Amino acid sequence: MGVVLNTIMVTVQAVLAILLFGMMIHGAVHAAVQPSDAFIAFARRSKKFWVILLFVGAFFTWGSAAYGLMQILSLMGISVPAISIRIASSAPTLSFFGILLFVAPATYFAGDYKKVKHFKAYRKGRGQFRQRPGNPYGDSRGPRDW
Repeated sequence: MGVVLNTIMVTVQAVLAILLFGMMIHGAVHAAVQPSDAFIAFARRSKKFWVILLFVGAFFTWGSAAYGLMQILSLMGISVPAISIRIASSAPTLSFFGILLFVAPATYFAGDYKKVKHFKAYRKGRGQFRQRPGNPYGDSRGPRDW
């Protein structure tokens, strides 16, 4: 029974480490690609803040993700070279309090990610930011709807 619980615990921790690393990288790349004006117009924090925070978080979680991936591969019976185990075990890994690192990408995705994503539509006048000329009769049809 103890071996089964240990296997489940190792698998869950490995999946969470890989998920956290993926969230950090996705958020950091998304923040880096967006224009600075989008963060000034819509977000609560600056672009520089999010890019630095998420890339530093990705740096501190890549070791846990690599080690977790190797654990999952070893559970499936796939052998991993010894050099990759040595590299991954020397990288910074998550501890028990590593779950607190989920706060940074969760905050970005819950708040500023959605707001910044609308900036391109705002700039081009699409979606909810579409401005259409009205007519004097009160309905909202413009010349393109006739």
